[in-house]
Amino acid sequence: MFRFATALFALSAVSLLVPMEADAGATASTFKPEHRRGANYYNAQSAIDGDVKTVWQVPGDSPNLGEWIMIDVPKATVEKVGIYVGWVESEERFTDYPRLKEVRIEGFTLGDTRELEPAGTATASFEDNMEWQIVDIEKLAVGSEFSGGKIKISVVGLFKGEDYPNLAVSEVILYLEEYDTPVSLLAASDAVDGKVRESMRDDNAKSYFLTNTQGATLQVESESHGLSSIGVQAGPSDKGRPKTIKVTANNRSATYTMENNSKMQWFDIPTITGYSGGAFGEVDVHVIDCHGGSATVGIAEVAAKATNYGGF
Repeated sequence: MFRFATALFALSAVSLLVPMEADAGATASTFKPEHRRGANYYNAQSAIDGDVKTVWQVPGDSPNLGEWIMIDVPKATVEKVGIYVGWVESEERFTDYPRLKEVRIEGFTLGDTRELEPAGTATASFEDNMEWQIVDIEKLAVGSEFSGGKIKISVVGLFKGEDYPNLAVSEVILYLEEYDTPVSLLAASDAVDGKVRESMRDDNAKSYFLTNTQGATLQVESESHGLSSIGVQAGPSDKGRPKTIKVTANNRSATYTMENNSKMQWFDIPTITGYSGGAFGEVDVHVIDCHGGSATVGIAEVAAKATNYGGF
């Protein structure tokens, strides 16, 4: 089963011990050389940088099948994989190059001797479109008490490109199993009508924070957990309710639309690590506009989920 929203790709096990060098976070079996824009321009890191214009791209003489990308993860359980299956900068680039159709996913734990120990396998299949796809996989628990692990994604099947033979993939995210976690409310915009910001963390949906819609912001933080999603619960219906919000962490932002109701609504926090739960430090929420165009906006509760403790 899969749902649109994100995606990933694949690798093999023997070559696991000799990956090509890349920045911390991701490595690849191989990548296309690039001299004008930097030697690592098409390396694995380009598939976890949050920019669909950059890609992990294999060389033109690669067989494609069997190529892999590998992402470092903390001690956690991987339950979904998200991916743009091709180069989604434009429709032309998307159809020009091969796209991912099927991948094999392997989990590895970094053992006491610093060697990688197998931690299970899974597979995932994708549709041939430019949507951000998220696919459920058989859960892979990686890591031990004192270390994390790696997830290797190998290419098993492809959709053929029209003009070029080599695979190109824009973005990959590993979705780790979430749990509720407490957060500190660091800051918020000025309160009005005595509806203070502390009301957003009192576990009482009947109390609420009220602020001016223009410039409405709040900031939360977890000191020891990697935050993966943030929950926002709107205030009463006779006050303005958030409609469009922007969530920012680690200098990356994502914009979401909230429904006009009083339920807790959950949104992914942008990550820079290639896995969900890579947000350490402050997470900012900016209310851009409200349902009904109200001059004030009410927020009853703010909550968060995490995927890992203390990173690696």
